[in-house]
This record gives sequence, C-alpha cells and structure tokens, in this order.
Amino acid sequence: MNKDKQRNAMKRHQAEKDQAAAMREKVAKSRTSAAAVQCQDAPFPDQVPIDAAAPGKLSTAVLEYADPLIESAQGDDEIHKAISIAVLSWNLSLLPKAEARAELQQLVASAVDSADGGLDRDLLAIFEMMYSRRQSLFADDHRPVLNYEITVTDNSYHLEVTSVVPAV
Repeated sequence: MNKDKQRNAMKRHQAEKDQAAAMREKVAKSRTSAAAVQCQDAPFPDQVPIDAAAPGKLSTAVLEYADPLIESAQGDDEIHKAISIAVLSWNLSLLPKAEARAELQQLVASAVDSADGGLDRDLLAIFEMMYSRRQSLFADDHRPVLNYEITVTDNSYHLEVTSVVPAV
C-alpha cells in the first residue's frame, strides 16, 4: 500500500511538472504571436517590440545613465528635467557623434533664447558628458526610447519606457 502511495505521488508530481511545462510553452507562444502582431504596427518596420527576452529593462539602464544628473537635481521638477535630458541624450547618442551634436545644436537653437549664450554652452557640455557616459556604459545597447513616463512620489521616482529592439 505504501508503494502505491509513492507511485501515485510520483505520478501526480510528474503530471504537475508536465502541466507547468505546457503552461510555460503556451505563454512563450502567446508572447511570440503577440510580438508578431505588435510588430506589424511597430513604428519602425525593421524593429520588433521589446519583450521579456531583452537583455535588461531599458528604464533601469536609462536611470543608471541619468544618475549624475539626478544626483544634482533638487526637487521633483528638476528630477523630471534630469531624466528628460538623459532620455534626449540617450537617443541622440544612438547617432554618430557629429550628427548627434548637429541635432542637439538645432534643438538648443530653437529652444534657447539667443541672448542667453551661456545656457546653450552648458547644454552642449552636459550632452558631451552624457554622450561619453553612454558610450562607456551602454555602447552595445541600441534601443531608442520611443516614449517615457516619470512618476515621482514621496522622494522616490519610477521611469516607464516604451522602446523597440533593433532587428539584427
């Protein structure tokens, strides 16, 4: 009788393992088909939406990248600005340096009053620092930030990003 209980327990255990494996396979298939459907609507046809198989959360990488700017920020508004500058720098850093610098100069020229010449130099200096930081820490991460949302509550903040993984 004791051996029958052991056999039944082993059969139940094996059935549970099989059921879990089947569930994992089903989830993997649904992710793949969902990614394929989303890919048809992706903003860039040669890229696919990011999924759980990606090498790490882009939001975590961007926050690490933004750390020097965030550390100097005082208050919620400055944290928002620091992360926004980091996101802009992250995306510009995907371009060759000369092209990224030209894009930034156009952005600065359209956003900054020409009478305030010091601010544009400061922004360019911040960009240079962030470009170098990106190349040293995240040179192999080619995911652009398509959209982001910053939530700041009680001295903590959360960054949620939308991105794509470039096709290889």
